[in-house]
Amino acid sequence: MGKTISCSVFLALVTCFYLQFGTALDTITPSKSIKDPEFIISQSGVFRLGFFSFANSSNHDGNLVVLNGKTEILWSSNVTNTAPNTTTAQLLDSGNLILSNGDDGGSSLWESFEDPSNAFIETM
Repeated sequence: MGKTISCSVFLALVTCFYLQFGTALDTITPSKSIKDPEFIISQSGVFRLGFFSFANSSNHDGNLVVLNGKTEILWSSNVTNTAPNTTTAQLLDSGNLILSNGDDGGSSLWESFEDPSNAFIETM
């Protein structure tokens, strides 16, 4: 799709955990941001996406920004940048993170599983 995911200061990391219990919010919107140490959890509670700050980093804004190939902001967790639309990020029970366009009923803009560099890090 030519779209890439970029973290504004390399502070965001998608981490996947198997959870024994509980469910939580699975969607981030421009009005519902998360920051270190907050996270979202897939509806089944199997996958979690969150932020962490590198101890020796001077950049700690915790902002996740998704850019297109022209480095234009497609979506931001809205910590320091604003999103130009109503795009949402949702973590599915499959572990797939999907960015959807809220303006047109939810068409997919980007999916983490479309990128061949996906990796599950079981020890995190």
